[in-house]
Amino acid sequence: MDHSHDQSAPEQSDHGHFRYVQLEIDGQLVDAQVIAREAGRVLVTYPQPDNDQTDTRMQSLWIDEGSTLRIRREDSSWNNEEDDLDWHETQDGY
Repeated sequence: MDHSHDQSAPEQSDHGHFRYVQLEIDGQLVDAQVIAREAGRVLVTYPQPDNDQTDTRMQSLWIDEGSTLRIRREDSSWNNEEDDLDWHETQDGY
């Protein structure tokens, strides 16, 4: 899998309208949120604990869109507090 870490600010669409996906990173399944899309690739963000496990930092990386599996917000292991809940209910088929 091609994982490219990105340090620049991503281009974002409507606030709170970012779908959740599951993907594999270094052999681990990770729940992430798509925050940008470009030419068959998506920029995802996901929480990653610090080494001492007392704090969590958000990580971002570009990945091939075909390497992700769409999941519902309620099935994600974490949720963004700024999500538009009405939008997610519609998108997730409630």
